[in-house]
Amino acid sequence: MMEPSTSDPFWEQVAPHLDDAMDHLSEKDRAAIVLRFFDQKGFRVIGEALGTTDDTAQKRVTRALEKLRGLLVKRGVRISITVLAGTLMSQCVQAAPASLAAAVASTACNSAVVGASILTIVKGTLKMIFWNKLKVACAWSVPIMLAAGAVPLAVDLAVDDFKPIRVQLGWLSSGVNTFYSQREFSPDERFLGGERIVLGADKPASLRRVPDGLAAPLYGEFIFGPSEQPMTFGVVVDEPDGKPARLWVDRNGNGDLTDDPPIEWKVHRSPNPDGPDFTKYRGRAMLLIQSGGKPLEFGLQMQRMAKDNPYFKSDADFLAYWGDYARTGYVTLGGKNIRAALDNLNTSGDYRSRAALRLDLDGNGRFVERGEWFDIAKPFNVGGTTYEIADMSPLGESFKIVKSQQKIPEIPIVPDFYVGEKVPPFVKTALDGRKVSFPADYKGKLVLLDLWATWCGPCVEEVPNLARAYARFRDQGLEILGISLDYAGQRRLVAQFTKSKRMSWPQIYEDGGWDPDLAKLQHGLPWPLLVDGDTGEILAKGFDLRGDFLAYTVQKALKKKTVRNAK
Repeated sequence: MMEPSTSDPFWEQVAPHLDDAMDHLSEKDRAAIVLRFFDQKGFRVIGEALGTTDDTAQKRVTRALEKLRGLLVKRGVRISITVLAGTLMSQCVQAAPASLAAAVASTACNSAVVGASILTIVKGTLKMIFWNKLKVACAWSVPIMLAAGAVPLAVDLAVDDFKPIRVQLGWLSSGVNTFYSQREFSPDERFLGGERIVLGADKPASLRRVPDGLAAPLYGEFIFGPSEQPMTFGVVVDEPDGKPARLWVDRNGNGDLTDDPPIEWKVHRSPNPDGPDFTKYRGRAMLLIQSGGKPLEFGLQMQRMAKDNPYFKSDADFLAYWGDYARTGYVTLGGKNIRAALDNLNTSGDYRSRAALRLDLDGNGRFVERGEWFDIAKPFNVGGTTYEIADMSPLGESFKIVKSQQKIPEIPIVPDFYVGEKVPPFVKTALDGRKVSFPADYKGKLVLLDLWATWCGPCVEEVPNLARAYARFRDQGLEILGISLDYAGQRRLVAQFTKSKRMSWPQIYEDGGWDPDLAKLQHGLPWPLLVDGDTGEILAKGFDLRGDFLAYTVQKALKKKTVRNAK
């Protein structure tokens, strides 16, 4: 028997209006929502059901979700698209009756078009689904068994008495950005930190068959899955001169690429301050791993520089990839039902190798890095109690939370301070004695907050770029405010360094390294933030404000601000 579980506050807002809002969607949009969030199908399966590609299916789901949110907003439900996606993903699957899950799954896997069967099932069962869900949300009594192999998104016991609890999480095979925000990493930044597949002209032994007509192939392979039964997945990239590149991934690991369709391998362009746009190819691969006798899909995002990219030669021998999958659901701690996500950080397919548990402790529908992100290999403190993760299953579907014998402090929840968020106002005294009020002193300006330290080599390398940008754009409305995170007792060193490097902009140094409150703005050094002085809103961050990109990004932001002010 389960103890009563705290209901999801977001679901309590959405549920009373969801039936009516869904009824106002088109048939295809309604089918896309049900396939994705009620039956938790991947975009490939949704694409097959809707008679289109997985990429188009993802766009269909996103558009349908945006329409649904708009309908809910009209009914007084204020909710972001990220929170709505997470709520539907975790709540609706529990309410889906067996008839819906089985019928939709069967039709989706065997039909090339949207048949009347899907649409009839979807429309005819929605009222029963939401009524059942409302009853379930009000009084939990026994675990809900899901049809078609779906995994419950709940834990089975509260931990007020600190007894070990077993957690079972559901599965999100791809599209994790619709579940929780990953604004801290752009695709290019994930590319830099992702895993790499070495490519070469020699075909690996694991690839028995490859597609015909390859003109300029490069081959590679990588290991993925639980360490007890790892699988080898082969890849081939075909890059003939003057023609679009193609990519194949052995999604079922059988060594035969002729039974796998090519990945939708699209060219993406990003601005290059020094010349032609940077070009790269991106796509999504779906790997199949057996779980309980059934295939489980793992989404991987893949990227590779195009041949006309200035950096192609340095990256010509590898293909980058990173995980696009997650475990999702709820964890009950201290009597609170907390939204959770489990990340496989090294994209290995084995959650025991390296993973992190994300907990939405403040209930705002988002997961922040500091205070809501916990390494499963280390103890963590929630609400004053230190816990540990034990008995993690290979594929992350099940693990235990136990009370730790260690005692560690609780990490305060700190906002991520990414693009679109606002820097809180502050008043500080600069090294030269002047009082700095932010953003009050910077009305009508753009402010580059430069978080740095003298011991940080990359920070020092960026100083000439900062100086050039300051000289070039100061008369157009750019100001720079340095925030030194040097260690305690280094005031004289920081003052001498800034003078010798002709860093003429104000510098704040609080004699405390990583402890002062302004240090919370950073995610590693150097960490530049371009901020609107009128609103405090962050306009750009990180790599977009380093090297040659600094001048490009500042110039673009100044033009936008000028146009906006003119209106």
